Amino acid sequence: MIGKFLGRFPGIVTMFILGVLAISFWAATVYVETVVRPREAAAREAMIAREIARADTLFARSKYETALSEYEYVLDGFVGELAAEAERRMRDHVGTCLVELAAAGNGKGSFERGVESYRAALTVVPEAAPVMRSAILYRVGGARMAQSRMTGDAAHVASAISAFEEGLAVLSVEHDAGFYGNGLRLMGNAHRRLHELDPERHSMDAAMHHYDEALRIAGPVEEPIAHGDTLADVARAHVLLAEQGYRHRQLQKAVKSYEQVLKVFTVEEFPARHAATHKELGDTYMVMSELAPRNRSDRAAHTQRVIRYQNKAKQSYRIAKSFGFEPGFDAAVAEQETPVVADEKKD
Repeated sequence: MIGKFLGRFPGIVTMFILGVLAISFWAATVYVETVVRPREAAAREAMIAREIARADTLFARSKYETALSEYEYVLDGFVGELAAEAERRMRDHVGTCLVELAAAGNGKGSFERGVESYRAALTVVPEAAPVMRSAILYRVGGARMAQSRMTGDAAHVASAISAFEEGLAVLSVEHDAGFYGNGLRLMGNAHRRLHELDPERHSMDAAMHHYDEALRIAGPVEEPIAHGDTLADVARAHVLLAEQGYRHRQLQKAVKSYEQVLKVFTVEEFPARHAATHKELGDTYMVMSELAPRNRSDRAAHTQRVIRYQNKAKQSYRIAKSFGFEPGFDAAVAEQETPVVADEKKD
């Protein structure tokens, strides 16, 4: 009977079969589109996320060479599949890896490629994210500063200043006073570096001007880190100036600045910075203890100053060491032949 029906109505049967096939094909297509492909996409996204997380972990541990390989693998292997924020962060981190490796003398690093990667990160930063844009531009400047320290070339410092200026131009005090102040501090450091390279052509005045502006904008209570870091750089500027004349006077100014830093970086709030500041303060006192007498009649007072400065240096070094800060203390923390005496009044 079925055979007779199929023989008498072939068109109907054919249409029925085609309809069934169409429905099956449609159902299969819907299944693929709504189930299979989303699962595949989710699996691929999860795989990409794992690769990025692995690279981020290496980066956080300062394993820059292996982190660089991981980031480059993801960036090269998943072109067009990365979210803008993920790509921005990876290119930013690639820049840091390249710069850190170059600064360490590792052949896998490169200052130029690091700057290129930072610039590539900027292309995917929203215009409405000024702090983020400034942060990357500050890192561009930092890369050029590191390059200058490696090569001694003032041209890299000029490039750093341009990058810092670019970073400050997209930011305002209203966006983030501490971050803006930090940019001014970095500008001061760049001008200090120019003075270090060529004091005849570049005075310290430009550096001090930027430091003063940073201190004014980033107050000690509202922005303690930016304020304290700037005061520390002011102290370092005075230490540098001491190498060029009026040594005792400039070193005393450095000590005063470091003492101000300690009031901001208290041991309770900023123990690591507090310890690091004591290390630098101790170094400054040791330099002061090595100064020659001013004249013959100053020899007796000079001896007392030396003892006082050595005692102060030892005290600062011990405080630094008690918080786990382990610099090369030289002989300063060892027991010295000179007796420990009570602090006298300042000169």
